[in-house]
Amino acid sequence: MQQLIDYYKRAHPDATEQLTRLAPAMVAAHPEAMAAFLEGVHREHGSFDDLAAAIGVRDAPERIRHNVLA
Repeated sequence: MQQLIDYYKRAHPDATEQLTRLAPAMVAAHPEAMAAFLEGVHREHGSFDDLAAAIGVRDAPERIRHNVLA
């Protein structure tokens, strides 16, 4: 998660202040909360790709994978 935040700070310097303010909450997820979230996504949508399609951002997972894993 920290790598994603760092990437967005570099790619969108105009959002650095907001990202800095939100980052602690983004990286402090409790394992139980994350597990419940992941279970809910899989139960309701099957996958993150299907969730992205359902909310109208079909290409987001591939862009995130490229930016985070590259």
